[in-house]
Amino acid sequence: MITPPIPQNEVERLQALYRYQVLDTEAESEFDELVQLASYICDVPISLISLIAEDKQWFKARVGLEATETPRSQAFCAHAIMEPTLFEVIDATKDPRFKDNPLVTGHPDIRFYAGMPLTTPDGYNLGTLCVIDNKPRALSDEQRKAIKTIANQVITQMELRLNLQVLRAQSQQVSESIRYGKRLQEAMLPTEDTLAQCPVQRIFVLSVPKDEISSDFFWYKQIAHKSIVVAADCSGSGIPGALVSVAVTGLLRDIVTHQQITDPSDILYRLDEQMERILRNDSQPYEGMQAVVACINHPQKSIEIASAGNALWTVQNGQATQLPTAPVAIGNSTKAPKRFQKQFLKDIAGTMFYACTDGLTQLPQAENPTFFGQEALPKLLSQVAQQSAGQQKQTIEAAIAQWAGKAPRPDDLLLVGFGI
Repeated sequence: MITPPIPQNEVERLQALYRYQVLDTEAESEFDELVQLASYICDVPISLISLIAEDKQWFKARVGLEATETPRSQAFCAHAIMEPTLFEVIDATKDPRFKDNPLVTGHPDIRFYAGMPLTTPDGYNLGTLCVIDNKPRALSDEQRKAIKTIANQVITQMELRLNLQVLRAQSQQVSESIRYGKRLQEAMLPTEDTLAQCPVQRIFVLSVPKDEISSDFFWYKQIAHKSIVVAADCSGSGIPGALVSVAVTGLLRDIVTHQQITDPSDILYRLDEQMERILRNDSQPYEGMQAVVACINHPQKSIEIASAGNALWTVQNGQATQLPTAPVAIGNSTKAPKRFQKQFLKDIAGTMFYACTDGLTQLPQAENPTFFGQEALPKLLSQVAQQSAGQQKQTIEAAIAQWAGKAPRPDDLLLVGFGI
C-alpha cells in the first residue's frame, strides 16, 4: 500500500476545512440525500461524503458503510484530493497504490472507486464525494457528469450551512449582524489590491451606501485574456438588498468562473433564469435587479457590453455618450420575453467607460428636483475622463456631495469607471 501524498497547501487546506465547522457533527438530511442520489445514479452499494483531516478521513454522510471514519493512510480520498477533477480506480486489486490496502484485502472489499474533490470557492480540496463498488467497473460519461454536479451541491450546502451558522450567531444583536453583513459583502467583492493588479486601466469603484451596507455591488473576474466587469443594483436596500447581492456574486462566480461563460448577454440571461427560480414568491414578487456586464478583450482592444436597466456612459475625445440599455430587470417574474442585447465596440484604446446605478443618475439636487444624471453627470464625466483613477474618484465624489448637500441619500449609489 502506498501512503497518500500530502498536498503542498496542507496547512491552508486544513484551515479551510475547520472553517466550515463540519467535522464530527451529527448527520444532516441535506447531505444524506446527496449521497443517496449518488449511489442511485451510479448504481453502487457505497457512497460517501468524505472529509480529510490530519490523520483521518471522516464521513459527513454515507450509504452502505457502517464505519464513520478510517485512518487517512488507508483513504482512497486522500489520493483523490490531489487531483483537480474526478479520480477513478477501475480495479483496486490491480492498482499498486491500493492492492494491499486493508479496505481492499478486507471489508468492505473495495474494487472500484471514483471520487470527485470537494473544492471550496477559494480552491481547497476538503475531501470528496465518492462512490464505491465491490466489483471492478467504470462510470459512464453521464454518471461522471452527475458526480461532478452532486459534488458542487455538497460544497453549496456547506457554504449555506456556514452562512446560516453565522447568521444565527449574530441574530441577537442587529447592529452586529449589520457589521458582519458588511464584512461578508466586502469579502466577496474585489479588493483594491486585486484592482491594482488587473490589466484594466484606470479602474475605480465609487460606492456610497444609503445604509451601512449596500444593495449595489461591483464584481470583477479575469478569465484568460478577458476581464469581466459587473456593476449591479439589487432591489431593496440595507440587509435584504445586501443579502441578494451576496447571492448574486455566488451566481456570478458559478457562471463566469466555473462555467467559463464570458458573453455579457449570456451572463445576464443565466442570472435572470437562476434568480427568478430562486427568488420567485407569488405573494411578494421580487422587483428584480439592474446590471451592466462588460467583457473586455485585451489583445483585441475591444469590449462587449450588455445592460439591463443600469446606465452606461463612454467618454472618447472629451465627448460623453450614453449607450442604450434594455429597459428590463433581472430575476423578476414577467410573461413578456426579455432581451439583453449585446453591443460590440472595437478600437476603444483611450476610451473611458462608466457604469452606474440609478441611485446616482436619479440623485436629486439639494435645492431643486433636478436629477444628477440629466446634465451634471455627462458633463462631469467629460471633464474628468483624462485624469487618473484616483483623481477621478475624488473629483466625482466631491461633486456628488456638493450636489446632494446634507440631505439623506434616497438610495444606494454606485459608479464604476474603467479604461482600455
